[in-house]
Amino acid sequence: SQSANLTIGYQYSPSFFKEIHEVLRKRCDRGLPTTVTILRANGAAARYLHDSTTGKPAVEQSVGEIVALLCEINAGTKGCTLLFHDRVLRYSFIQTDENVWIKFYANSSARTTVPAFKVRADTPLFDFFAGDIKRLLADSHAAE
Repeated sequence: SQSANLTIGYQYSPSFFKEIHEVLRKRCDRGLPTTVTILRANGAAARYLHDSTTGKPAVEQSVGEIVALLCEINAGTKGCTLLFHDRVLRYSFIQTDENVWIKFYANSSARTTVPAFKVRADTPLFDFFAGDIKRLLADSHAAE
């Protein structure tokens, strides 16, 4: 909540954004730069995830919920930038200037809790993730 810069990358699950709703609101109110990139609901990656995932996830509805939450948070402040990617992410992330938290996705079809791990800045692993995230953001777009 206090980091100078915050970047979040996710597929399409709105539960995370519901959990951190107040943190994002406070950041936007203070004018702290926050960038979020989520799956483009009508892109090739969304179609792939919908067709290949057990239970046929409601990707479009979930993305719509995230967009609505972020628009409500951002109303009047414009501190939060929302971007859309068209990639099947290998991991979700939360990046600050000091750390990046990484949460991989399970390879099995069974639902499971996946732990996250924190990588601190000034390490080769942080540099890898920071570079990968920078390239993802460069390929992301502001409007669907």
